[in-house]
Amino acid sequence: MQKKLSKEAQFLLDCRDPFFFIKSMWGLEIQPCYRQYEQVMKDTEPENWKAEWFGEQIDGKWAWIQFQKGKHITWQQAAIIEGARRSVSAYGEVPNKIAVKSGNGIGKSCVSAWLVPWFLFSFKHAQVPCTAPTSSQMNDVLWKEIALWINRMPDIYSELFDCTSSYIRIKADPESWFARARTSRKESPEAFSGVHADAVLAIEDEASGVPDIIVEYGAGIKTSPFWLWFMFSNPTRNVGHFRNAFKKGSGWRQYTFNSNESPVVDPGFVQEKIDDSGLDSDDYRKFVLGEFPNADSMDDSGFVPLFTDQDIESAMTDSRRVPVKIQGIDPSGEGNDKTAFVGRDAYVAQILSEEAISTPKSIAARGATFIAEYGIEKRKTVIDSFGSGSDVSQELALQGFEVQPLNVGIPANDPKKFMNKRAELFWIMREWIKKGGQLVRDDRWKELLNLRYRYNESGKLQIMGKEKMRKDGIPSPNFADAFMLTFAVPDAPVITGKRSKPKKYDVYD
Repeated sequence: MQKKLSKEAQFLLDCRDPFFFIKSMWGLEIQPCYRQYEQVMKDTEPENWKAEWFGEQIDGKWAWIQFQKGKHITWQQAAIIEGARRSVSAYGEVPNKIAVKSGNGIGKSCVSAWLVPWFLFSFKHAQVPCTAPTSSQMNDVLWKEIALWINRMPDIYSELFDCTSSYIRIKADPESWFARARTSRKESPEAFSGVHADAVLAIEDEASGVPDIIVEYGAGIKTSPFWLWFMFSNPTRNVGHFRNAFKKGSGWRQYTFNSNESPVVDPGFVQEKIDDSGLDSDDYRKFVLGEFPNADSMDDSGFVPLFTDQDIESAMTDSRRVPVKIQGIDPSGEGNDKTAFVGRDAYVAQILSEEAISTPKSIAARGATFIAEYGIEKRKTVIDSFGSGSDVSQELALQGFEVQPLNVGIPANDPKKFMNKRAELFWIMREWIKKGGQLVRDDRWKELLNLRYRYNESGKLQIMGKEKMRKDGIPSPNFADAFMLTFAVPDAPVITGKRSKPKKYDVYD
């Protein structure tokens, strides 16, 4: 006869069901669904669960059945956790690797923050290596979120954990029973190495930016008797191991979640993304729909065009003279590049001139002429200060013109989003055109079609550099660079279009 388990032992065994653990520790339950779908949920693989089982759309907005934030796990979060539950209960028979791509705000970090203490609590001497591509994502988001949820557990259980800046240890055996935080770097790819335990849970946050070599170094995890591997990310890159996990036959349980279908995403966020980038943009695909960028426009390095032919043609106007308020100058010395002069007001931009062979004095003379001709105010002529640009600024200063030299390699105003100032200004320029800014018809604007961008492994927007453009046989974007500089003027009037006011998004992650 089987010996009856003690109450405590039975509780520990029951906690191997992550739903039981989450309810016991925080009182959270699965978001209610329509009664007719209760059995359907049980019979359907969780990655195929549907929003309409939990609510209905009314006038384009979702109305959910009795959903209460702080009481319920969203259906999307529940689908991920159900995948974990099935991986444990039918280990070896179902996928034990789970990849989640989604738009922003659905609660991915929150799910990780539940999974880590669940796994440590439920599996003796478990080890949980966690990684993310940046220290801010690892420490300021994921690790902070995990510590927050551990502190919300009943004292009798939270006291079992010892939380530090890089480890969460079980006090009973801190050297072999722990979760560990490591930032992913190519030069130090040990984030997943050195993990040896009977039970291992590997977590990659923003996995699209985690270097592939990290995964190669972590292959030893798969030799553990029992292991699970989770990847969570916005699908920012069309290359790498995270992208490969969503290919047919990869062996991964594949989730895709749309921010529009989350009970906790503020509709204002979605509308702002539409206003900023448009429904047909890769940005909307990645950060709302949870889909990878369009592959047909992507090169082998992951770069996609900043503009389409339609963007540029739609912006063309037959106006002949623009009341120039801002001037951008992209200088060039002797060589193949040209010096470009571009001017604009709030609504229309125009190529003013070019010089095939330039000197600082000749560039300054032509720039001064445009300042005088249009009455451009001081510091509203912006000059790329790299190379000969600093000499041009000095020449204009000697003539009594106060201009603004700019090194576009400096950090952006929003360093979390953009790789540098150049990337930030080009993105502002892109928004200006997409919101109705016009270009005086000129074949030289076709340069804009050569501009390409991608999100690098740190999740920052990057514009293809001139050196790579040359190597790829792409002409230097002189007029595009001069145009971009006009958006560096802090008080420059720009088209804003209709957009929602900034909001503080109250979402799980």
